Amino acid sequence: MKILLIDSNNLAHRMAFKLGHLTWQEKTTGVIFGFMKSVMDLSHLLKPNEIIFCWDSPLSYRRNIFPEYKASRRKELTEEQQQERKAAYSQFEELKLEILPRIGFRNIFEQTGIEADDLIAKIIFDYYLSGYKLIPVSSDNDLFQTFLYMERIYLLDKKKFYTKEDFVKEWKISPLEWVTAKSIAGDITDNIPGIKGIGIKTAIKYINGEKINASLISKVEENWNLVQRNQKIIKIPHPRTLSMSIEESIINLKEFESVCLENGFSFLLRKENFHKWLNLLEDLPVN
Repeated sequence: MKILLIDSNNLAHRMAFKLGHLTWQEKTTGVIFGFMKSVMDLSHLLKPNEIIFCWDSPLSYRRNIFPEYKASRRKELTEEQQQERKAAYSQFEELKLEILPRIGFRNIFEQTGIEADDLIAKIIFDYYLSGYKLIPVSSDNDLFQTFLYMERIYLLDKKKFYTKEDFVKEWKISPLEWVTAKSIAGDITDNIPGIKGIGIKTAIKYINGEKINASLISKVEENWNLVQRNQKIIKIPHPRTLSMSIEESIINLKEFESVCLENGFSFLLRKENFHKWLNLLEDLPVN
């Protein structure tokens, strides 16, 4: 059984950036349209038997460790940007709470204080020996940690598979060491400060025992408390992530059509696109 584990916030944010301007009858719909089209395209390409949607919680336990975690994403915005963000997040909620359940998807997960990549990692940890063929779908490199159990990830930004072999070839470390490398270098995207003057490549050289400037070695050793704190933030799944039960989705084709008509998504109902959705239905039960 092949299961897609979709980092839903990651995908939805990508659609907000790409299609956030789209509207239908004065309602902003770009995120919903882009998300549904992407799910349809991914299903057509990867042919799963089930899809799991993992969402970030608005709260984060990681801020208990470092209050400035992801603070750069909460920076002061213009009034126009605030309205755009509000419209985007409203669509996130509509997808999560209304549209995906209406269509018949049963595995839509969110946990207080927990992020989507935690949920994906926890599902992989719990089910990788079950016989399921699990495929994470994201562009978040924190999920490279799952190469401890997985052989490949589908990268949304590259639109291709990235394998454990690709990872080792590119980074010259094991997946087990990825957390330490990022903890030394920090993560600008998540506003996690690393050791000043040390990037990811130097951090990897340090881990591998390669020759680097003696002063940089001293910096790592003198700031190991920072590295240990960062490890607690970067490592997935978060210790408070709860296990999840996978259910069988039952797709409601009429509801899919209704969602498309209500939001002006005639494009998704065109023959060539609708057939992609029908291909998905070959592997998922239909109501």
